[in-house]
Amino acid sequence: MYSDEYYLNQLSYFLVFIPIFARKYTIMITEELQKLYLAYTGVPAENITELPSSGSNRRYFRLAGVQTLIGVYGTCIDENEAFLYMAAHFRRCGLPIPEIHIVSEDKTYYLQEDLGDTLLFHAIEKGRATSVFSEDEKELLHSPQMNLSQGYGRSTVLDADVYHKDGAHLSLAGLDIEVFHTPGHTAGGSCYYIAEAGILFSGDTLFAASVGRTDFPTGSMSAIVRSIKGKILVLPDDTKVFPGHGESTSVAYEKKYNPFLQ
Repeated sequence: MYSDEYYLNQLSYFLVFIPIFARKYTIMITEELQKLYLAYTGVPAENITELPSSGSNRRYFRLAGVQTLIGVYGTCIDENEAFLYMAAHFRRCGLPIPEIHIVSEDKTYYLQEDLGDTLLFHAIEKGRATSVFSEDEKELLHSPQMNLSQGYGRSTVLDADVYHKDGAHLSLAGLDIEVFHTPGHTAGGSCYYIAEAGILFSGDTLFAASVGRTDFPTGSMSAIVRSIKGKILVLPDDTKVFPGHGESTSVAYEKKYNPFLQ
């Protein structure tokens, strides 16, 4: 048994050294971004400022100098590769997507065009008012009890402009996106598959070595397992899977290691 004094000393150690380690980690990132900036522009950046983080684990920095660029650091190579693929595709379609100027050999760092301080959240504000849902979500949207909004003190009833069906194909900037109806998390759970890129967005259906929770209204563990085995695990093994939360994964990895699917 350790004394209370021992645990207090250990806590003090972490409180002192964790900020030091965090600063050193940030310095390491900025040094690597500085190398990319120098390689691209021929001169070092005069100033590097970290920007607010997004919903992913990527970190963003603004590098100012002869040219102002945004430096990005992300530890998930699959996620970075998917972003680079999508960015290149959307650029070819003429959409105002930041141009990627240079990428590190290990694909954990890259520099992209600086489009200012307007966030994607603001840019798509009008678009967020138009939603597309599975037909099986109608009951949830129309019931404050089932969509759980009543429990948060703000009963909400919604309707969608478009309800999609299993197997439907959506078109976005030249990309063909197939809709998979994957009930289980809720009755209307859906995934979105881009075959040409080998990418699946699995939402709350499939996570890395796990599955979505099924204790919501219309949720079902047996249904979510059937959905994953019948719709996702039949895809090519090298399909990259991007869940609504957590790290990316692949069909091959989930076949072998997901304990819910054995």
